[in-house]
Amino acid sequence: MLQAVLLAALAHAALEAWLAGRAQDWLRHHAEGRALIQESGRVRLLAARGLGLSALAALAALGGAALLAEVCGPWGALPAALVVRAAFDLPFAAWGRRLGGVWNPRSFLAEQARRLIKELAPALPLAVVAGGGWIAAWVALAALLLWREMAPPSGRILTPSHFQAPVPVWISDEGSRTGQLNARAEGIGPRRRIILNDTLVEALPADEVAAVLAHEAGHLEHRHREWFLVWRLGLAALLLVLARWAGGDITTTLTLLVLAAPVLALPVRPLEARLIRRWEEQADAHAAAQAGAEPFARALRHLYGANAQAPEPERLWAAFHHPHPPPRRRLERLRNAACASS
Repeated sequence: MLQAVLLAALAHAALEAWLAGRAQDWLRHHAEGRALIQESGRVRLLAARGLGLSALAALAALGGAALLAEVCGPWGALPAALVVRAAFDLPFAAWGRRLGGVWNPRSFLAEQARRLIKELAPALPLAVVAGGGWIAAWVALAALLLWREMAPPSGRILTPSHFQAPVPVWISDEGSRTGQLNARAEGIGPRRRIILNDTLVEALPADEVAAVLAHEAGHLEHRHREWFLVWRLGLAALLLVLARWAGGDITTTLTLLVLAAPVLALPVRPLEARLIRRWEEQADAHAAAQAGAEPFARALRHLYGANAQAPEPERLWAAFHHPHPPPRRRLERLRNAACASS
């Protein structure tokens, strides 16, 4: 198991560096102005994080996971691994904020602390469950993923929205803190909701906001969150079966998996991105049918312009890092849908 993680870490680092080089070269020839600056910054950020994840996985395999298991014991090793992962992500999250042009160290650290508390809330009892064996470990992971979907949002200031949708709609201040125009569907079952960034609501006219809402409602209509949960649990089951087959102390192995999971998931990332792109296309079709293809296309153009996205990312980079369809192709499909309906 340790050798497999080390090899995966080396492969992950080499692939991230190679893909980043391709992406940067592509952008120099296919983007300009603010889009070139922003997209190049995002490529550097994702590549640096990928290399950092490779280093973290390698350190875990070289004794870091065993040390955590020894020092923290069977109940504390998994929560400690989550803290390590959260601490690792801090500089990259801060880099992303700076890239978006929004940076307030005090509010950033307060928000990250709230998110960590939310993540750790179920971690200790689930660590106790996970110690009961490999099946119990999968049940504990399923409970953690369900907690993420069912728990109320935290770390944001949310207010109810006056927009109509089949589920509750909230307006978040996250856009003001990231500089992004964005929206998303969250939760499963009775906890399903749509969250709009305040920046999006302020920047878009009402018909375009309604089209964005229809897109997010399409995700809920097709149960994409539920399917994503099934996908992740299936991957977790496969990973735990392989870990069980490799042998070793269960606490150390689970700690290693928590620290190295993003690196070990490398082979399935293109497939996952393809699944998400398919779901995005379904949600786009739902928005075009419910709110009109033209208003939704205008909304996307506003979002792409405000977020300084390049019309088309490099193909292989996109296969690993862009789960959404390329902006140019997405707008072309909506233009064809608008022509067909007129």
